[in-house]
Amino acid sequence: MSTLALDLRPQSLDAVIGQDAAKKAIKSFAEKDNWPSVFLFYGPPGTGKTTFAEIVAKLIAGEDGDIHQINGSVQNKVEDARELSEIANSCPFNGRRRVFIVNEFHRWTDAAQDAIKDTMEKSPSAWILTTDVPEKISEAIRSRASAAGSALAGGLIRMKLGAISSGWVMLAPMSWCQSACARTCP
Repeated sequence: MSTLALDLRPQSLDAVIGQDAAKKAIKSFAEKDNWPSVFLFYGPPGTGKTTFAEIVAKLIAGEDGDIHQINGSVQNKVEDARELSEIANSCPFNGRRRVFIVNEFHRWTDAAQDAIKDTMEKSPSAWILTTDVPEKISEAIRSRASAAGSALAGGLIRMKLGAISSGWVMLAPMSWCQSACARTCP
């Protein structure tokens, strides 16, 4: 089963709405094929941090690259950091470079962040961290990261949604339509 948000998620840098400064920096890294070891994408929930991270990961790793997504809400302990360090220090089987996307990185314990910071800097792997609470990430990691804040570009989003919805016919049960109209219509 698919959802509208996943179906319409941008798949390329050019399809991302807004984020012009971050897109320009990423394009520059890609043209030179000279990538930082650590990226930090931060901003409020729902602003496209994970989507942007996935696009950047594909650019770094190449087609069929070795990309690992980690849920920082669950895998956030020292043991998890050590396990990732072991994987990160080896070369990938596919693609140019192994890439780790760690969502909700602010949920990692201080000890886990300390355990992974040297690996982030010294391993051949690339790290993309996403968070909506950047101040909870250790200064040592923040200072090593190329950071990009993300915010919704309201007008651009409305224009894009208008263009998308103009080509669609939405079907909903009559009871839902009557209920929705009763709440919003005078």
